[in-house]
Amino acid sequence: MRWFRWSAAGLLLAASALPMALAGCGPDGAGLDPRRAPLKVEPAQLRLPRIPFGKGAAGEFRLTNEGDEPLVITGIGPSGCDCAVADLQLPDRPAGQQQVRLEDRGMRLSLAPGEQAVLKLTLSTQRYREPVRFKASAIPVQFEDYDYLALEYSADIWVPFWTEPWALQYGTIGVRARPAGVVAVRALEEMDFEILAPDTVDGWELRVQRAHADGEPAAYRIEVLPPPELPVGNFLKEFELRTSIPDMPVRFTALGTAVPDVAHSPTLVMLRPDEGLRAAEVTVSMLAEHRQLALTAAAVRNSAGQEFPAEIVPVQAGRVYRVVVRLPDGAANFGDGASLRIATDDEETPLIEVDVLIQRTGPR
Repeated sequence: MRWFRWSAAGLLLAASALPMALAGCGPDGAGLDPRRAPLKVEPAQLRLPRIPFGKGAAGEFRLTNEGDEPLVITGIGPSGCDCAVADLQLPDRPAGQQQVRLEDRGMRLSLAPGEQAVLKLTLSTQRYREPVRFKASAIPVQFEDYDYLALEYSADIWVPFWTEPWALQYGTIGVRARPAGVVAVRALEEMDFEILAPDTVDGWELRVQRAHADGEPAAYRIEVLPPPELPVGNFLKEFELRTSIPDMPVRFTALGTAVPDVAHSPTLVMLRPDEGLRAAEVTVSMLAEHRQLALTAAAVRNSAGQEFPAEIVPVQAGRVYRVVVRLPDGAANFGDGASLRIATDDEETPLIEVDVLIQRTGPR
């Protein structure tokens, strides 16, 4: 069973082109409609070669002015989707004048009588995020003094299996947290295949498990664990795992942000004592699964060296804490800016500092 996916623009073009085509064809195939441009299109419909999913294919339309006068093209495109890229060349012209920039509006390309233009089309499936198995669309060509015509193209896409998700979103994780992400791979057009993956790729651990019984369509579950330690910052890892199907790997990416094992939120504490907001909280967590954390002291200090203590409240002993900042009644002249300083027993993050902003609206 094929999946037919037409864009709205493609359906509209096909529907509107049909009456023009019927009106413009006589018994010998010659155009009879004076509104139809004297442009010969070969092939009438472009059928691209079969495309293995994740790859691309190319083809071309040859456009020839069969009229006795110059034919002015005022627009070509859009191509029907981001996956299709069109390129126009004029092979009869001198070198340096053969390449033409395409615009769906605002072009003014004059084809002399008998002159040919070649519209090359490349369709790539690399950006597809769903198992499309058939693609059909059309490229409109606009003229001066004539109705537009639609260049129709289509392609079969071979999708032996489907991978989901395409991108493992880890979010914010500790540099040593190693949470497991899961990718599912299931058969689509090939009922039996194997994933030939190594145990590790650049420190990332892969655990491939069969998720189908004998005789059933192939299905696999891949657990993906980050390396024992990630560098701090954003990460993006692309995976390409061989399968028993030649030149058809399993592809997916893993992305997120690695932060130190000791994390805190928020990064700014704001107090508005004149509005009754005299307290706020900061959460401190140990993100590494097999490590413990203790907070040894917490206080708010201003630039003059004055300070008042903050309360440490265990939420999950050894893992998660709340640090409560309460502005004392006697701190009317404490200042507008200060910092919460939290001491820990972690060698890599012995001190956490959080800005504290004290906003006042009334007289001090």
